[in-house]
This record gives sequence, C-alpha cells and structure tokens, in this order.
Amino acid sequence: IPGQQAVADEINNLLELQQALIRQAGVSAADSYTKARRIMLWLCTVTILITIVVAVIVLRQVLRQSRELEYKALFDDLTGLPNRALFFDRLGQAALMYENESKPFSIVIVDLDRFKEVNDMMGHHIGDLLLRHVAQNISATMRRTDTVARLGGDEFVLLLPSAAAEGAEL
Repeated sequence: IPGQQAVADEINNLLELQQALIRQAGVSAADSYTKARRIMLWLCTVTILITIVVAVIVLRQVLRQSRELEYKALFDDLTGLPNRALFFDRLGQAALMYENESKPFSIVIVDLDRFKEVNDMMGHHIGDLLLRHVAQNISATMRRTDTVARLGGDEFVLLLPSAAAEGAEL
C-alpha cells in the first residue's frame, strides 16, 4: 500500500530524529555534569582556602591576646618590671637552687620614703613618672640574673641569686 510506505518512512524519520535528539541530550547532559563538577571543585577549593586564611587570622589573634594576657599576669603595667606573681615564682626557683645546690640568694626590699607626699603634692602623674624612673635606675644597676620586681605602690623587691647577704649590701 503506497500510503502505508510513506507513513512508515515518516515514522522511521521521526525515530531517527528522536534517537539523534536522545544522543544529543546525552552529550549535553555529560557536558553539563562535567561543567558542574568543575564549578563544585572550584567552589570547594576557594572555600577551603578562605577557611585556611580565616583560621590563620583567628589563630594569630588568639596567640597575640594570649601573649598580652600572660604579660599582664606577670608584669607591672606602669614600670614593665616583673610583678608580685613573677617575683614569687623566681623566689621559688631560687629556693630550689639553694635546697638542691646550696646556692645562696638575697632579697632586698626597697620602699620609697614620703612617696605619698609626692602623689599628694604633685599629682599621680608625677608619682608614676618617679616610679618609672626609680625602676629604670634600679634595673640599670642589676645583673642580668637578678630580678627587680614591683610589689605594688612604692615597694620594689630585688632577688639576687648567688649572692649572700654581704653581696646584697648596697
């Protein structure tokens, strides 16, 4: 039947067109998958790099704050000298050295006379300058192994390792 042949040919053409479209859709899907995979890998890499940068920045900040807190816990803000806590730690070390090796040490306490009058008459700013000046002068005369600490107010203390009482006399 001549009309049937034309319909059959048209159906074959439509089937071939459908198969071509399916192959083209498969290739297009594979290309889209490859592009999406590249984009995801790129995004993951960027995310990891940003995370590393942020982690490094946060870690540096935490370490800086930790150093600042440690400094504030062990040193006097005004003079920069070791404070009471650090002095007693070093005193404990000197006592252990004496106990284990019989190495003597001396302690010298320095209290500024009439310091309250300086603060009252000239103001706390001048008193602070005086304390800084005294701290610098005492520190300049000490050995590197000695500890000069500010106990508070106008009181300073010197720890002189390997110095018997005669060596500690000023």
